[in-house]
Amino acid sequence: MLPISARVLAHPGYAPELLARAAVDTLGPAAAAWARRTRAAYPSASPDGLARLATRHFARSACFGGAASIAAGGLLAPLAELAVISRAQAGLVLHLAAVYGQEPTDPDRAVDLLVLTRVHPDDESARTALAAAGQVGPEGEQPAYRMAEAAWRLAAPMAAR
Repeated sequence: MLPISARVLAHPGYAPELLARAAVDTLGPAAAAWARRTRAAYPSASPDGLARLATRHFARSACFGGAASIAAGGLLAPLAELAVISRAQAGLVLHLAAVYGQEPTDPDRAVDLLVLTRVHPDDESARTALAAAGQVGPEGEQPAYRMAEAAWRLAAPMAAR
């Protein structure tokens, strides 16, 4: 299978779906392990308490990452900031899923990511888009149009906030 960067470059119109699936595959196991370790360290902690701990961690990491991307400056600063914030959002969603008893490596978490970040309005459209993204072949699509669409689909939900 192609690395995620190659798949996104070949099919940028499916960037949010491909990145959500990759986040579940790469960040999900770490979220599950964190939840197990944290529950073992704090056996009397409630899920809400663990959720606050995870939220603080990811809010802090997004702030530091965002500040670093701004300090770096240049044309890539907005892209770097988008990447940092997207990773923090994905990590938070998967950690919260683990805290509240959901399996963070379950493919349904990619649906949750797409809906919670407002890339898709509901579960059904997110599932449909994920299924379509899973059907794409290794060949690329019309790069200029698809890259513009990918940028819009990734940035529009954040810009709306």
